[in-house]
Amino acid sequence: MIKQAGKSLKSRNQPQVMTFLSANIVALVAAFVGLEALQAFIGAVRAGEWSHVLKIPALIAVGAIATRTISWAIPREWKETLVFWRRGMRSLPSSEAFTVIAPSDLRIDILSLQKRFGQLPTEYQQQSSLWYAIYRKHCKDLVVEDANSAYLLFRELTAIMPVLIIGCLFGALSIQLSLSNSMLAALALGFEYFVVMYAARNAGKRLVANVLALEASAEIPKPQQAPAPAKKARKTPVSLSEVQEPVAVETIRSRSAGQSRFNS
Repeated sequence: MIKQAGKSLKSRNQPQVMTFLSANIVALVAAFVGLEALQAFIGAVRAGEWSHVLKIPALIAVGAIATRTISWAIPREWKETLVFWRRGMRSLPSSEAFTVIAPSDLRIDILSLQKRFGQLPTEYQQQSSLWYAIYRKHCKDLVVEDANSAYLLFRELTAIMPVLIIGCLFGALSIQLSLSNSMLAALALGFEYFVVMYAARNAGKRLVANVLALEASAEIPKPQQAPAPAKKARKTPVSLSEVQEPVAVETIRSRSAGQSRFNS
C-alpha cells in the first residue's frame, strides 16, 4: 500500500503480528507437550534459571524473523485470495467499489460521484483503478489510514493461519499426538482463521467506503478560467504630412534668417 511518514503501516503492524504468532505458537506447544510442561518452564524462568531465561530472547528473535519472512514470502495476491476467496482482480476489495460497496453505504452520495466522474465503471479492473486514484487524494486522512492499517493487519494474520495449521499437522505427526488433541488444535486454528478472515473483509470494505464517502462529501472544485489574452499595443500610423511639416517649418526659418543677413 502507501508508505506514510516515518514507518509504513506494514512496519507498524509488525509487533502485533509477532504477538499473534507468538501466542499461537505458545498455545500449540502447550497442546503438544502438555500444560504441565509449559507451567514448569514458566516456573523455571521465574526462578531465574539462566538456561531457561536465555531461551526467551532467542525465541523472540526467531519469532520476529519468522514473522517478517512469512509476511514477505506470501504474495499479496495469495493473501487477498485467502481473505475474499476470489482470484484475480476480484480479490481486491476495491473491485466492487461502485457496484456493491457504495450503494450499500448511506454515507456515500452516488449522484455526487457521478457529477465528478461521469458514468461510474462497472468492470472490476476499472472500478479498482478509479478507486485507487481517489484513494491517493485521501490516503492521509485519519479514518482512511485507520481502516487501511486494520485491513493490512488482519490480512497478514489471515495469511499466517495456513502456515500455523500446516505446522500444527507436522508437529502432531512428529510427536504422535493423540487424535483428540490434534482435532482440538485444528478446530481452534480453524475458528481463529474465520475470525481474522472476516475481520479483514470488513476492514477492507470499510477502507473502500471511507474513501468514497470523503470524496462524495468534498466540494467540487470550480474550473479555472483561462486568462484573457493580452491585447497587443496598436501602433498608430504616422501620416506623411506629420513627417513633412517639421521639415517645411525648418526650411522657412532658415530662409528668413538668410534674408535678414542679406538686408543688413
